[in-house]
Amino acid sequence: MWAQTSCTVLLAVFIPTGYHDKGLTLDCTESTLRIQPQGSPPVIDRILEYRVDSSRAMETHKTEDNRFLGLVMAKQTLGEHWHCLFRGDTAGARCMQPPYMLAESRTDVTLEVSVPFWIEAEDVTVDITPNSLHVDVRNELDLYRTCWQNRAELERGKWQAIDPAESAWCLHDAEEDEQGELMKSLVVTLERPAVTDSEVQWKKGVRQDNLAVEREGSRQKRGYRFFADDEDMYALEDLLQALCFLETGRTWVPAKPWEANIFGAQISERNLLPAAVQKMLDNLKKEEE
Repeated sequence: MWAQTSCTVLLAVFIPTGYHDKGLTLDCTESTLRIQPQGSPPVIDRILEYRVDSSRAMETHKTEDNRFLGLVMAKQTLGEHWHCLFRGDTAGARCMQPPYMLAESRTDVTLEVSVPFWIEAEDVTVDITPNSLHVDVRNELDLYRTCWQNRAELERGKWQAIDPAESAWCLHDAEEDEQGELMKSLVVTLERPAVTDSEVQWKKGVRQDNLAVEREGSRQKRGYRFFADDEDMYALEDLLQALCFLETGRTWVPAKPWEANIFGAQISERNLLPAAVQKMLDNLKKEEE
């Protein structure tokens, strides 16, 4: 998972074979990144979509158990906004703050993304399938996301996350955003399918979708993010938020899927950070000392 500031790109990486007696190779050029544990295949071996400043040392942080690695790399072009991290990735892939806002209810999911004021409806292509979304805005955005899936129902051949026939999109008139720029809002409404006869009979009429399913390993938490691509499957967000806060004194804090009616926010006060992030921040500062 990754994030960015105006000057840097920050990565949090899970090292599945991160043991104390194993070395770790980090090889970063201005256009490539390779991370490889000793005696194992590379965790990352990719071409970067944009350039980093290889003349500046890459900042690295490792957790005590050697299982999580944090990297801070300097952008070659300061102020450049990176739409993705690696070549070939869709917009915002594995980015802690995706390029859209998402609001969910039991009946539908609304995705909203800002586009320049000159974009017209003919510049937009939206392809909605039962389990994916593709949004293409000419010369501005190429977004592809797959949906979380109920694997038990999928194995029976009955699962779909979206009802494409009832879904729709629209392009709103231009308005000034918080920075005073004139922007249009592209809104995609994804309708959830109706509950099944089985859900009516056995689940009290509650659709067993990403909002209702119990999280693996926790009986107290229910819910996964609607898009599988946005799910924090390796628990990297705490480290990434701590890195961002350490770098700039602020960080985007995404809403957790099990926290109903809570949205992500930019946090600049340490005491408002999640407790786990504060603990991670303390560990990073001790490491620096």
